[in-house]
Amino acid sequence: METEKIVEKIKKIKAILGFVIVRNDGLLLESNFPPEINSKMLAVMAAAIVKSSIISSKELKIGEFSYTLLKASEGLYLCVEISPEIILGCLLGKKASLNQVLKTIQNLKNIYLGKNNLIL
Repeated sequence: METEKIVEKIKKIKAILGFVIVRNDGLLLESNFPPEINSKMLAVMAAAIVKSSIISSKELKIGEFSYTLLKASEGLYLCVEISPEIILGCLLGKKASLNQVLKTIQNLKNIYLGKNNLIL
């Protein structure tokens, strides 16, 4: 699945207000944030957040990394590793259903990785 197909599916998730799709080295591939938001910086931060979270999960021996969530007073910033090469960083409204967003992203991840197990 190419990044264009990921973008199509992510745009259908109404709770996602903005997103970046980045390589694991922080290179920005896609973004739908407005120009006043520095998408390149968000891309680098998403990659760093995921990398440090993966390292922390291993060091703490708490299992495989799933996602990292930044919760602020006006919203949520979710970082997910779609594949070992691709990371998704997305801004969610403060009233977003995190469970529903996570299920949808997990399904997207499974499709991207060629797995047949979708979560309903």
